[in-house]
Amino acid sequence: MQAIIRDDDTSFFTTPALLEAIYERVWARNIPVCFSVIPAHRANIALNRPDVKFDPNVPPTYRGQDRLLPITENPELVKFLTSLAKQGLAEIMLHGYCHDYQEFNIEDEAVLRRKLNDGMALHKAAFPDIPIRSFIAPYDAISPLALQMVLDMGLDVCIAAYNLKNIPALAHVENYEGRQLPNGRKLFTVGEYFFDWKTDIEEGFQRAIKALDHETFVICNHYWMFNRDWDGQNEHMVRRWNDFLDAFLAQDRTFTTFSDGQTVAL
Repeated sequence: MQAIIRDDDTSFFTTPALLEAIYERVWARNIPVCFSVIPAHRANIALNRPDVKFDPNVPPTYRGQDRLLPITENPELVKFLTSLAKQGLAEIMLHGYCHDYQEFNIEDEAVLRRKLNDGMALHKAAFPDIPIRSFIAPYDAISPLALQMVLDMGLDVCIAAYNLKNIPALAHVENYEGRQLPNGRKLFTVGEYFFDWKTDIEEGFQRAIKALDHETFVICNHYWMFNRDWDGQNEHMVRRWNDFLDAFLAQDRTFTTFSDGQTVAL
């Protein structure tokens, strides 16, 4: 049995303290966390939803500003992640480019190429000594063309299985699988975010416990969801996360990363 911890949306806005609040226990066990790092977060991402105007992964003081905020402009976070990666406690992954809503769920090759190249250039500038080996699509949505382009760059991928249903060769892949693709790249799939603002905390906790039965299990978080709209820790959610960790860390599993995880042939 193997397990991977994935956390999305690390960016210019992230502080080391926010990550330590959730993963300190994990790192104390020498277990790595895979961080989806946004190269240049856009501050005014509109979600086109009646209940939420701007993406809540942007702090309220920045929402609506027409700015791109590169990861390179947060040196404290860059230093922190670099240190973790060198200790084998983090995998730093490419998380789109600016995190526009479903920005990789398009078929415009020129736009995709620019976003991939610019995003990778920023990551290499921020983390020159750390190899970037994996890609996570913003909002877990990716078009067939974008997926092929990412794989052609030599990157492994993790994505929600339901977003593979429009790709005939991968439509049969289910949640919580690790597959080796014909070109040698790795594909991991996830199910849901259990610890999520949109999910009742107790219900999410129970579903997370049930999901521990999977042979390959990828647990996905958004670190910022453990806070109440960037205004203090959601103590109930953090408490249930730690209850989940009690069961998760007690399992006889190999805790690994996407780049080092084991797969079976597609």
